[in-house]
Amino acid sequence: MIPKGNNENKFSLKHSLIIPFVFLIQYIGENKFYLRENIIHNIDLVPSNFYLLSKLIFLILVVIICQDIFKSRVENIINYFPFMFLIVGTYSGMNLNIYLIVFSFLGIQSLKERSSFKKLDIVYFLLSTFWIFNTPNNNYF
Repeated sequence: MIPKGNNENKFSLKHSLIIPFVFLIQYIGENKFYLRENIIHNIDLVPSNFYLLSKLIFLILVVIICQDIFKSRVENIINYFPFMFLIVGTYSGMNLNIYLIVFSFLGIQSLKERSSFKKLDIVYFLLSTFWIFNTPNNNYF
């Protein structure tokens, strides 16, 4: 167990819920990769697509768990970074690593502390999203 620190940090859950949607956009953008690897892969944005909903629910649960763990243990977590190689970080054949979600959580929290997004951050996010949704249908990754 990771011991609790002396003070509790103010990690906001509403800012942290951006992460699942960013990684869901990443998952949709890597459609060509997952079509070959998973026979039940479906990226249709409809309420009856339980496969995509399960991915979203998994990401939301990981973010909620990270928020709960890091609320009081963020000062002590750095002591355990050398042991990260002992845990496999990929989840269910996804091209996504659990550690990336954890570090994204810490990054969103640091962006929140800056009190506002820089214009360049917003432009970068919008251009990345535009690029992902407009990729051609070639067989490359």
